Amino acid sequence: MNFSRGSFQEVWSYMSYHKDRVHHWSGVVALTLLGSAVSVSSTSLASEAFPGGGFEAEVNRTLGLLESDVQRLTLLDLPGGQLELTLMIDNQLHRVRYEEHSNRTLTYQLLEQAPDGSLVEIPAGPVNTYRGTDANWPGMKSALSIEQDGFRVLLRAEDGEKWWVEPLNGRVRGAGPSDYAVYNNEDVITPEGFCGVKDDMVLPPLHLEQPGPLSGDRVVLSAQFVADTDFEYYQNYGSAAAVENRVNSLMNAINLQYENQVEIINELQAVVVRSDSSDPYSSNSIETRLNQVRSVWNATNNPTHDIVQLFSGASFTGSTIGLAFVGAVCSSFEYSVVESDCCGAFACATDLSAHELGHNWNAGHCSCPSNTMNPSLVCANNFSAGTISSITAFRNSIQSCLDSVEGACCTSNDACLVVSEALCANAGGEFLGAGTDCDGNPCIEPVQGACCLVSGTCVSNVTIDTCESANGIFQGEDTDCADVTCESNPEGACCLADDSCTQSFESDCLSSGGTFQGEGTDCDFVDCVDPDIAAADHAPVGANLLSIDQPNWTTSVYIVLDEGSRVDAVAGNALQNKLLTASSGFYQDPAGGPTSQSINPSFYDFVPDLEWDSRVTIGALDQTGNPFDGNALGDVGIDWTEFENGGSLSVDNGTWYILPTDEQGVAQPFIGSDCSQKYGVLVANVTALDLDSNVSFEAVIQGRDADGNTWQDSVSYVYSYSPTADCNANQVPDNCDIANGTSQDTDGNGIPDECDNPCEGDADGDGDSDVDDLLAVLGDFGNTGSDLPGDVDNDGDVDVDDVLQVLSVFGSC
Repeated sequence: MNFSRGSFQEVWSYMSYHKDRVHHWSGVVALTLLGSAVSVSSTSLASEAFPGGGFEAEVNRTLGLLESDVQRLTLLDLPGGQLELTLMIDNQLHRVRYEEHSNRTLTYQLLEQAPDGSLVEIPAGPVNTYRGTDANWPGMKSALSIEQDGFRVLLRAEDGEKWWVEPLNGRVRGAGPSDYAVYNNEDVITPEGFCGVKDDMVLPPLHLEQPGPLSGDRVVLSAQFVADTDFEYYQNYGSAAAVENRVNSLMNAINLQYENQVEIINELQAVVVRSDSSDPYSSNSIETRLNQVRSVWNATNNPTHDIVQLFSGASFTGSTIGLAFVGAVCSSFEYSVVESDCCGAFACATDLSAHELGHNWNAGHCSCPSNTMNPSLVCANNFSAGTISSITAFRNSIQSCLDSVEGACCTSNDACLVVSEALCANAGGEFLGAGTDCDGNPCIEPVQGACCLVSGTCVSNVTIDTCESANGIFQGEDTDCADVTCESNPEGACCLADDSCTQSFESDCLSSGGTFQGEGTDCDFVDCVDPDIAAADHAPVGANLLSIDQPNWTTSVYIVLDEGSRVDAVAGNALQNKLLTASSGFYQDPAGGPTSQSINPSFYDFVPDLEWDSRVTIGALDQTGNPFDGNALGDVGIDWTEFENGGSLSVDNGTWYILPTDEQGVAQPFIGSDCSQKYGVLVANVTALDLDSNVSFEAVIQGRDADGNTWQDSVSYVYSYSPTADCNANQVPDNCDIANGTSQDTDGNGIPDECDNPCEGDADGDGDSDVDDLLAVLGDFGNTGSDLPGDVDNDGDVDVDDVLQVLSVFGSC
């Protein structure tokens, strides 16, 4: 089957998609341009179908879109290899978490054609594909891929609605590296054209085995897919790595459709890069090129393959942009060709490949606008019910040729089933990985009970392994701390009278006259000569900065250190909890999160309260790293639930941290609560509710001094609201400006002179200069000293100069 791009005067005997065409939509006549997909820019600009000029119109013109949303997006690296993307969809803020997801077989290869025509394996690039979900968007599944110019995203909602994200940098003039287009699948301007099916391209049934019943046990099957590319495609992308990333990116999105709708994975067995013009594909006829593909790959089974598609960068003669044999997987006709980047948006490139693969999987055309197998390319990325039935029946008929993809799946009631990853996800289960099994039922939670720690404290609901790893004593299955008595004799660092340090139990330390430093402390992190290394302080930010009616006040919490020192971790243990609490609770914005990694300043314009969201950090104020170049903050072992609901953060085993090489941990100058300049590291920025509330912060701090020596210290700090003013908006309270000499307050009214504009002839303090002020001056005339009302020129005496000053502004203020 084929797609054509020329004008149509008849119903062709093959499938045709039209590439040079005028598209009519709601009275708008728009030329759909050629080229690959593109995106949009800046904070969030809605752009409509391109009736005129401008940046947004150029984006839509390049992509072939009716409408798009230009957003400035950042992909965050999270601990454990996860990625996070925050974006706006239909005026709703969404945060999607991604994990690496390979579309490759275990024997995947990247092959490059040598000058003699042979294929030589070259080092494959890292997996650049991910799958993601949003906890606040049930049923949504997302495919994300990283290419040389940025990342591309498909978000597929449970009801089938789809959104796409594409980079703009280097493709639309004026776009920057973080500028992306976000658009709904329905806003893609689809190509026009009719198509037909050549009878000689529809193969007879293969009958490898009898078709399984459609209502039987569902299983995901995979086919070994080889992506071949021609020299023209290589020229479009410029390197083997770029070609590999592009193909992996396309297949990640295509497989999301195939997995969810027909339970098939087109698993990448190899990507073939042909970087020399002497490739075996010489014809500009797509029909000839399809036969060349068949000839090349029927002559070899290395690498092995069940299905092959040629991604071409050629502009074929005539009107055809796609061609495939029908019902051909696992046969000598298992081939297709696509002019991959013919038609604008990334959504069209994926749909074109999905369409041609659909023919290989025995799908014919259907009169089904808004579906992938429609006779004309509609960039829909969705199969109709009839197509699903055709593909599934064919898949079942060749099941012996395909591989099953299954593993252990934990259900919501802790049952374990061996099913496919897609079926597990559809049922809301947790997939434990391909090839895993249910032996021993890995879904059942391990035995839990009370644990007595060496500190004498008791912890409930812990496993045996967790208890023993903490040097505790497990009290038995289903035991509870309410019924257990634990005796304390913790182990830690002990400072002796000669300022030396030794590791010992608390009882031994005290009997030797030492000072016990706390459970879990280590002599490597203890200075017995001067144990007070760190202290906590706060810097006021402002009051009632939120748009809510409830009174509130915002502060920054710092760890005060010597200049050149740094903080690497804020940690907690059983004795020294990490505790951040406000007596009336914290403000937590729905668009924010518990750490600075969750705060995207690009959204401040349309979510103003996000700027005052309560979060912890090390050095950096938000995910951009402000005031540093980046933010490398990570965390482990912390349950943020209560804190994110406005309550306390209390953890006895967890940490937020950075690496010792990260610049953001170095102490910076700041103005403390006592108006003195100090050096410190920002560890929290919080907004407390109600002006009479108290904020407390307790933590174990780890870091390094200016010489690189490691240290550990604990801090405990409580503070409350004090009214402050910052009339000159320099982020320093006015009273601190005056105390530090940054501002002058000549009249002693507590207002910096640059913000104060008194009436210079006002001797009686009523705000004006009149006869009463003259009488006040005359009443003090001839006197000297301070605090004389008549001394309006503040020179220490009352004389004719004061009379003249009153007269100079008489009646004007």
